Amino acid sequence: APRTIVMSGKIAGPQWAAASDSARNELVTWAVGDFGEPFELWFSSRSAGGSWSEPAKLYTGDKQIISPAVAIGKDGNAIVTWQEWVTRLASSSYSFKTGVWSEPLTITLEPSVENGAVTFNEAGTALAYFHRKSASDDSAEQRTQLLNGAWSAPEAIPIAEADGNEYSVAAGTDGLVVTPLHPRAGQLVPPAVTRPWCEGY
Repeated sequence: APRTIVMSGKIAGPQWAAASDSARNELVTWAVGDFGEPFELWFSSRSAGGSWSEPAKLYTGDKQIISPAVAIGKDGNAIVTWQEWVTRLASSSYSFKTGVWSEPLTITLEPSVENGAVTFNEAGTALAYFHRKSASDDSAEQRTQLLNGAWSAPEAIPIAEADGNEYSVAAGTDGLVVTPLHPRAGQLVPPAVTRPWCEGY
């Protein structure tokens, strides 16, 4: 049955994120706080579909925390990125094995940016994406890599790579054939899948 992890009137719509992997490691994180109070990033996790851990504080800052993003790699490690209002984009890595977070790293100190997706590539390298609001269209979408414990200099990427997934859906003999047209930022294009016919579609 579904379990309520946290109830709070201070969690706005885009201020939480969640991810899972094929080993059923799962992580959810959310930002809370109000002006005049500390701004905090919290999390809960579980492994192999077990019980969720009690909510715990990941990070506390004096700037509003918005737009968290989460990804889980093949090695059972996760990464969270977030935006501290007009101050920086930051990240922290998490080990499901030890339950320990790394010290936060700064992704960029540029104030006029919006945090985007975070993911791992096939080599297991973490990739963080963000949008530069002050840049021209051909350099507005940026990507950086976590290499040797530090984030690389951002590089401009095609806008198509930073867009969300798009799909082609067609009727096949066995059901609906769903074909990804291009991936979400940083992710490889997954194979087409056939969803069996069932009541409702």
